Amino acid sequence: MSFIKDLVTLDVVTVTGSMKVKVTDKEHRSTHDVKPKSVIDFDELFTRIEGEVDGKAKLSIVAATRINIDKDTYNFVANDLGEVGKELAELHFKSVDMASKARAEIVARLLPKFGRKEPGNS
Repeated sequence: MSFIKDLVTLDVVTVTGSMKVKVTDKEHRSTHDVKPKSVIDFDELFTRIEGEVDGKAKLSIVAATRINIDKDTYNFVANDLGEVGKELAELHFKSVDMASKARAEIVARLLPKFGRKEPGNS
């Protein structure tokens, strides 16, 4: 069900701030560098680690967007962003645009596989 939900909604959230996280590898239960498969292994980033955020963490949402399959779109943009925040908001909406185009390409590729076949066509 998650695949279908992910396919029919698109969420993009841009967060800024600062925090320090002490990370422990769950498999080895030690604090050491684990060589990822890529520069940042997003697939395992949150499943292979345990962490504690220090009490001084300050995170804020710059912008958030949800686009439903029927193109209903919800946007949130923080007020009083300042110059850096405005640049992050611009980056956010560029990311939304790129993600929307990528999602449309995925749907276009999947439609022929799930579409109705005309009688007489194999």
